[in-house]
Amino acid sequence: MEAVGQLAGGVAHEFNNLLQVIQGNADLAANGLGADHPARESLAEVNRAVGRATTLVNQLLTFSRRAPLRRERFDVNTAITELEKLTRGLMGAHIELDLRLSSEPRMVHADRSQVQQVLVNLCVNARDAMPDGGTITISASHRERLPEEAEGEAVRLAEGWVCVTVSDTGRGIPREIQDRVFEPFFTTKNVGKGTGLGLSTVHSIVGQHGGSVQFQSKPGGGTTFTVLLPCAGPAPETPSCDGTS
Repeated sequence: MEAVGQLAGGVAHEFNNLLQVIQGNADLAANGLGADHPARESLAEVNRAVGRATTLVNQLLTFSRRAPLRRERFDVNTAITELEKLTRGLMGAHIELDLRLSSEPRMVHADRSQVQQVLVNLCVNARDAMPDGGTITISASHRERLPEEAEGEAVRLAEGWVCVTVSDTGRGIPREIQDRVFEPFFTTKNVGKGTGLGLSTVHSIVGQHGGSVQFQSKPGGGTTFTVLLPCAGPAPETPSCDGTS
């Protein structure tokens, strides 16, 4: 896994440099053409392809742990709410989204964008498991300790854990592939439909934050992914004007 991560990170870094050259030259070419020139749409399509490739590069960098973490203290409830509109747009009309947030703030010290990426990846995975429609439920809560099966994965101990679950009512994960769901580049989707990096990226991000991710799935009975992140400590006190706290 470490060798694969190093390879993916190296390839992604070099590929990202090439993408910047492609996008820069496409922009220069477009700027030199008239507004009605027929080649402008072709160049716009080049830029759209670069955008999709950049998303893939970012997934590879995250998987290889080369993407820097920008930690901040924030409430997971707020992060989920911020994503609601985007997530509903990704799901489609045949998917119902049910948010069950905690009545109290659930604070973590983490990279907000990467935690949100975890949620998006899990929601997209759930959506793809329900081609005929269903319900995705996202919940946030508190746990005092890790479950036994997760204790070996956590990088450090914490005084409590923020628990986020993403559940679907889909077809479930076949038992014969459940051991491979976090494996990089493994996918059951048709060629061109998936990179196989969605769940491996989730696993990488959560691990970088000292957390744990597991799932429970029953063929025909849906799947629940559980993400556990260390609770943030108390907010630092703000010094008063006279220098006392």
